[in-house]
Parts: sequence; structure tokens; C-alpha cells
Amino acid sequence: MSLPETPPDPPSVYDGHDVDEYHTDAERRAEIQTFFELENAWGEAYEQWLEETLLTEQEYETALELGLFDKLDFYWDTGAGNVEYEIPPIVDGGYDLPLDTASDIEEELDEFAQIVADTLTEYYLDWGPTDDPDSEYHQLFGDQYNAADDVLTDDQEGRENA
Repeated sequence: MSLPETPPDPPSVYDGHDVDEYHTDAERRAEIQTFFELENAWGEAYEQWLEETLLTEQEYETALELGLFDKLDFYWDTGAGNVEYEIPPIVDGGYDLPLDTASDIEEELDEFAQIVADTLTEYYLDWGPTDDPDSEYHQLFGDQYNAADDVLTDDQEGRENA
């Protein structure tokens, strides 16, 4: 028998998470959640992972029973311009598992989370800077965005700063 074709429910990536300097605001997390639930990004990543995973049925069931899929966290890293993730510590997480089982689950959960993050970044999210003058970045920062003000004349710069 193989692993189930239906993925576990996606984690809630913004409920209960404090917004801090390392995690972007709740709006981005809510959008990620929407892509998981309404756009099937989670399911697409799961299908890809199923083709590659070495996780056994017993290890998969253990991960489900321990709620490890629910403990995955995904967030937008503005500096890197992509989705990053955190997995729960399994080997050092205090779970009563043999070391080889904990290592296998942790490695495969890390692989799955990487596939999810890559799927979101490559196919769903478009939050990065752009050269489009109508973009959110240009609207927020004007011609000063991305050093575009280096080419402004003195008159234009005066209007920009007014």
C-alpha cells in the first residue's frame, strides 16, 4: 500500500503567529493560506512530493498523528524575494521516536516544505519589485523607488519631494 493521494489539510500559516521582523504581515500569510485552500497550491506540492518521497506509510501516519503537517510554517521573506518555511524540530523536538524514524520524518517533511515554498514562489505569488511604473512599489515610493530618482531633473525632483 502507498501513501494517500489526498493531502492532509494545509496548516494555518497566519493564525497564532506573531508578526515580527522575520515574518511578514498577516496579509501575506492570509494570501498564502488562500493559495493553499482555494487555489490548491498545497495539493499540487503534495502530488509532486508523493512522486519523490521515501517516507513509509507508518512514518507518514506518525507525522499525521503528531500533527507535524499542521506545524509547518510558511512566510514571505522580503529580502530573499521568496517563500520561506520552518518545520517543527523532530529529532530534537522531544518526540518519543526512534532516532532513525525521527530523522526520516524530519528529512521528508523538510523536502515537502521546500516543494510547497517553491510552488508558491514560482507559480502563485507575485510580491516582488517590478519595473512597472504602476506597481505597488512605485505608487508607494514614487520615482525614488529602485534609485529611479537618479535620472530625475532638478525640477522633477522638487515636485517629487513636495
